[in-house]
Amino acid sequence: MAGSRLHSASVGASEMVGQLTLAAALFLALASALAGCAARPVAPSPLAPTSTDSAQAAVRRFFDRTYADQSTLRYSFAPLILSQVHIAGITERGYFLCGTVTPITKAQTYVGRQVFFTHFNPLRRDVVDNASVQPSGPSETRALCGQAYGSAHAPLGDVLTAP
Repeated sequence: MAGSRLHSASVGASEMVGQLTLAAALFLALASALAGCAARPVAPSPLAPTSTDSAQAAVRRFFDRTYADQSTLRYSFAPLILSQVHIAGITERGYFLCGTVTPITKAQTYVGRQVFFTHFNPLRRDVVDNASVQPSGPSETRALCGQAYGSAHAPLGDVLTAP
């Protein structure tokens, strides 16, 4: 009888070791999978500007620091777009807004239409992260707008096509 209790205890211990081994294997597999996820950072989705109006207001605030007389600035905006551009070997993804600004000096001298490109901060709503502005005509700024809008370039209409 003592032998049967011993046999039964060793069978029970062996089943328990098997269960622990299975549990340990599952735990290690789960830990490895989670570690693999942590090793590959996922870029957060960029926050969209609150509205088209708020995006345009953010562009105005940004460029108000560039020009001496903000009251004379005349803007023309293309649609706000979620896209990506390649700058100096880096791909920037997010919300972009292109258009033109026409400054007029205090002496009422027409300076000419300038093309602008803006990229919104992907982590803060309604904040322009970076921008450029150049005189109308072939320019890096126009090329960046072309990249951002790609085949959707048609909505830019005369915002970027006219000299």
